[in-house]
Amino acid sequence: QDEVEHGQNGAEGDIGAGETPAALLHSFQRKLETRVDISFINLGLTLHANGQQVISGVTGRCVAGTLTAVLGPSGAGKTTFLNVLAGRSQHGTVTGDVLFNGSLFESLRRFNDLIGFVPQEDVMLRDLTVEETLMTYARLRLPRTTNAEQQEAMVNDVIAVLGLAPVRYSVIGDVRYRGISGGQIKRVNVAIEFVADPSVLFLDEP
Repeated sequence: QDEVEHGQNGAEGDIGAGETPAALLHSFQRKLETRVDISFINLGLTLHANGQQVISGVTGRCVAGTLTAVLGPSGAGKTTFLNVLAGRSQHGTVTGDVLFNGSLFESLRRFNDLIGFVPQEDVMLRDLTVEETLMTYARLRLPRTTNAEQQEAMVNDVIAVLGLAPVRYSVIGDVRYRGISGGQIKRVNVAIEFVADPSVLFLDEP
């Protein structure tokens, strides 16, 4: 059975060897007002296709302001569990309860805007540059009240935090033509969710 462990974040404002950029610092301060505690009680999932119960009886809590790791061997159901927890499961019947700040998640769809999810697969347009990719997602996912200058500031800060500045103007690339490295692609995948400014971030095998 998977283990769920909690650990406190690192030193406040310490991102690698540098400081927290201004736009992200403002975002972190704003999130103090939108802290999200997640509790899950007796969570389970039964597949529609064959009736197989792939997860069962999972109970725990993700405390706001902490990093929570889900550990388990291959095939243990970690990805399935994350999908259920994030409200993304579409192929089975979910049992048990997921509560955000003590309220049932299914009754509070407003929390969807606060959640970011980084899947295992790297889904992005491979002929765009890193900057073009992040600017596209910033325009699509940040609130409509966010102006172009704020969007660009967020993208600049995310690029700095994730160490993507050296490949900012490089195309993502694919099998047809060489682009950035696999590790850099994974960081772009994380950056896509960062620019959406989520309060809760799920990462599936980052």
